[in-house]
Amino acid sequence: MYAFEKAHTEYEYTALVRNPDKGAPVASVYPNIRLVYGTLDDVELLEKESASADIVLRKLPVFQSLITLRNPCIQTLQIPPTTQ
Repeated sequence: MYAFEKAHTEYEYTALVRNPDKGAPVASVYPNIRLVYGTLDDVELLEKESASADIVLRKLPVFQSLITLRNPCIQTLQIPPTTQ
Protein backbone atom coordinates (compact mmCIF):
# COMPACT_ATOMS: atom_id res chain seq x y z
CA MET A 1 0.00 0.00 0.00
CA TYR A 2 2.81 2.37 0.87
CA ALA A 3 4.44 2.05 -2.54
CA PHE A 4 1.17 2.54 -4.40
CA GLU A 5 0.15 5.56 -2.38
CA LYS A 6 3.54 7.24 -2.76
CA ALA A 7 3.83 6.49 -6.47
CA HIS A 8 0.24 7.41 -7.34
CA THR A 9 -1.01 10.19 -5.11
CA GLU A 10 -3.62 11.04 -7.73
CA TYR A 11 -5.56 7.82 -7.01
CA GLU A 12 -8.26 7.36 -4.40
CA TYR A 13 -7.73 4.31 -2.18
CA THR A 14 -10.16 2.18 -0.20
CA ALA A 15 -9.15 -0.54 2.27
CA LEU A 16 -11.32 -3.31 3.68
CA VAL A 17 -10.70 -3.79 7.40
CA ARG A 18 -12.57 -5.97 9.88
CA ASN A 19 -13.46 -3.36 12.48
CA PRO A 20 -12.48 0.08 13.83
CA ASP A 21 -9.80 -1.47 16.05
CA LYS A 22 -8.09 -2.95 12.99
CA GLY A 23 -8.74 0.22 10.99
CA ALA A 24 -7.21 2.68 13.46
CA PRO A 25 -3.58 1.77 12.70
CA VAL A 26 -4.29 1.91 8.97
CA ALA A 27 -5.95 5.32 9.28
CA SER A 28 -3.05 6.67 11.33
CA VAL A 29 -0.51 5.70 8.66
CA TYR A 30 -2.74 6.42 5.65
CA PRO A 31 -5.10 9.25 6.60
CA ASN A 32 -6.33 9.74 3.00
CA ILE A 33 -7.47 6.15 2.54
CA ARG A 34 -11.19 5.45 2.87
CA LEU A 35 -11.82 2.53 5.20
CA VAL A 36 -14.65 0.07 4.62
CA TYR A 37 -15.51 -2.25 7.50
CA GLY A 38 -16.38 -5.86 6.82
CA THR A 39 -15.01 -9.32 6.08
CA LEU A 40 -14.52 -11.53 3.05
CA ASP A 41 -17.88 -13.09 3.89
CA ASP A 42 -19.68 -9.75 3.26
CA VAL A 43 -20.45 -10.62 -0.36
CA GLU A 44 -22.74 -7.66 -1.07
CA LEU A 45 -20.19 -5.20 0.33
CA LEU A 46 -17.39 -6.75 -1.73
CA GLU A 47 -19.49 -6.67 -4.89
CA LYS A 48 -20.44 -3.05 -4.33
CA GLU A 49 -16.93 -1.86 -3.54
CA SER A 50 -15.23 -3.83 -6.32
CA ALA A 51 -17.80 -2.64 -8.87
CA SER A 52 -16.79 0.97 -8.21
CA ALA A 53 -13.05 0.24 -8.27
CA ASP A 54 -10.72 0.36 -11.24
CA ILE A 55 -8.21 -1.96 -9.54
CA VAL A 56 -8.71 -4.47 -6.72
CA LEU A 57 -5.71 -5.72 -4.77
CA ARG A 58 -5.85 -8.46 -2.20
CA LYS A 59 -3.16 -8.91 0.40
CA LEU A 60 -4.00 -11.76 2.77
CA PRO A 61 -2.20 -14.63 4.43
CA VAL A 62 -2.54 -17.90 2.51
CA PHE A 63 -4.92 -19.48 5.06
CA GLN A 64 -7.43 -16.66 4.55
CA SER A 65 -7.49 -17.39 0.83
CA LEU A 66 -9.68 -20.40 1.61
CA ILE A 67 -12.42 -18.06 2.80
CA THR A 68 -12.39 -16.28 -0.54
CA LEU A 69 -12.98 -19.55 -2.37
CA ARG A 70 -16.35 -19.90 -0.64
CA ASN A 71 -17.61 -16.68 -2.22
CA PRO A 72 -18.28 -17.16 -5.96
CA CYS A 73 -18.65 -13.42 -6.55
CA ILE A 74 -15.05 -12.78 -5.60
CA GLN A 75 -13.44 -15.83 -7.15
CA THR A 76 -12.55 -13.68 -10.12
CA LEU A 77 -10.51 -11.51 -7.76
CA GLN A 78 -8.20 -14.41 -6.88
CA ILE A 79 -4.54 -13.48 -7.08
CA PRO A 80 -1.90 -16.08 -6.28
CA PRO A 81 -0.07 -15.25 -3.04
CA THR A 82 3.40 -13.85 -3.41
CA THR A 83 6.44 -15.14 -1.58
CA GLN A 84 7.85 -12.70 0.95
